[in-house]
Amino acid sequence: MLFLAVFCGFLAENQREHIVEHQREKQYMRSMTEDVMKDTSMLSGRERLAKNVAVYIDTMLGVLQNRKLDGASLAIIYRANLRSLSFFAPGFTDRTSSQLKNSGAMRLIRKQKIADSIIGYWNQIDLIVKANDQAEEYKMKARDKSYSIFDQKYYTNRGAGAVGVNDPYPKLMTEDNMQLTEYANRLSHIRNLITNVYVPMIIIQKQKAETLIELIKKEYHLK
Repeated sequence: MLFLAVFCGFLAENQREHIVEHQREKQYMRSMTEDVMKDTSMLSGRERLAKNVAVYIDTMLGVLQNRKLDGASLAIIYRANLRSLSFFAPGFTDRTSSQLKNSGAMRLIRKQKIADSIIGYWNQIDLIVKANDQAEEYKMKARDKSYSIFDQKYYTNRGAGAVGVNDPYPKLMTEDNMQLTEYANRLSHIRNLITNVYVPMIIIQKQKAETLIELIKKEYHLK
């Protein structure tokens, strides 16, 4: 009888642990869904910004490569210069991800396809961060080069990209063919990375986010 009582107590305690773990699992998945939804909104914003940067770069390349250096064109590329090198690093919400990774809580996720989808989502984040770091490296080099081409005195409001027209138009610090070609090449490299790597990665991640949210809601009966 004593053995039976101890055994039953063990089974009851084990059952309670399973119930608690299943509750924690569902809480993690609810939290994960909220985080990924925030990521989706963030990614849409970064996608728009990156595409806008590509447009500004195209504007600059049109002027620099064709050497159309009249006053109106110079005012345009002065404004585009600031915006073409703007910052668009992604900021993923890692509230739940950090807990799952650092506390060993991934073991609580019983559904393999959910675990696989989460890991795939994390792997894509790593790729996006690497692509962004590469883009930032290219932009820093282009920005350094721009300091010998664009005269900062012509900016009346750097934050807004406003250019003064008192001269009546701004002038470049140099019209040297080699320097302008090098700068155009750096801009073209940035544009290609944004268009062919960074934006496609963001689109893939948004698709992964939608798939993950749908899977979690279906498997865990979340609204």
